[in-house]
Amino acid sequence: MILALVSAVLLCGTCSLEGNIAEWGTSSASGGGLSPLENSPADTAWYTANPSATYFYISTAEELAGLAWLVNSGVDNFGGETIMQTSDINLEGVNWKSINPYFAGTYDGGGHTISKLTIESASSNDGLFGSVSSTGVVKNIKLINVTITGASIVGGVVGSNNGTVENCYITGNVYGSHQSFGGVVGENTGGTVRNCSFDGKVTGNHNVGGVVAYNDGTVESCYAIGYVAGNDYVGGVVGSNSSGSTVQSCVALNDSITAAIDSEDYIGRVVGNLAGYILQNNYASNSMAVEYNTNTTYVPDDTANADNNKDGKDVASGTGTGQYNNQSWWSGTASFDLSESGPWKWDSVKQLPVLK
Repeated sequence: MILALVSAVLLCGTCSLEGNIAEWGTSSASGGGLSPLENSPADTAWYTANPSATYFYISTAEELAGLAWLVNSGVDNFGGETIMQTSDINLEGVNWKSINPYFAGTYDGGGHTISKLTIESASSNDGLFGSVSSTGVVKNIKLINVTITGASIVGGVVGSNNGTVENCYITGNVYGSHQSFGGVVGENTGGTVRNCSFDGKVTGNHNVGGVVAYNDGTVESCYAIGYVAGNDYVGGVVGSNSSGSTVQSCVALNDSITAAIDSEDYIGRVVGNLAGYILQNNYASNSMAVEYNTNTTYVPDDTANADNNKDGKDVASGTGTGQYNNQSWWSGTASFDLSESGPWKWDSVKQLPVLK
């Protein structure tokens, strides 16, 4: 079957095979059955020129659509191969279907943007990538102005991650009615999410987090801004942290966190639960509004060791020593790497670290 698909792709470097294209996305303007990029077909020429290559380069929405077609059709999961994004990509007008069933290679965004990613789905495992395997790496992506509505296991970059997601920046909104909605990753199952930030709104029911909804791996050196709301297991950075999993050197700068449940055990400024966690060196804005059970004010635990509990230690806005608009606080206390060779740089306008 896979050989037959490869042969079909080789015969058409620019594939407009409507039935196959419709499997991964449809034009929100034109409706089902057409190429999701209006009348432009998914472009696989970058792959068909040399399918045995280990490095591939894409620069357009059509070529990104080609990647989705190749993975979703079972032609190649790109294990051991690298996809390099070489310019900014705009997905306006596309109802994207996530790259699934799993991506096993490396996708390097090169610090470029992918703007206006839109997903309207009733299925699970949704994001730019629906699922990433243990060998998969997604890095150096800036997703701007995303709008994602899904059923469960949804993240801006990856729905279900078993590999590595790093150096990713996302702005926009992630919505859903069931479980596991995160600004960056829906469920991190044995994987690593590091050096990522989210600025926007995440809403769902069970397991809702500003960066990761459910963590059964490692989340480190990430921060979130904006709003997080759900029923239970709601946190500024991570919604629910599984026993033995790690959240470290993360900062919750959310404006507000809200949980509908009538117990404070399922909400937290950094992490939304108290399961057998490993929490280290985490911080949260002392002006954050946190409520549960319909307007009941949540009182965070800000004891001497609060940086090692689900609420994180207080940090205030301002440019003074020990405040989060101060570059030295991030590079020192929060342990973010703002060195010349590190992933972060200081934005003097936002007065926050941003990804290079």
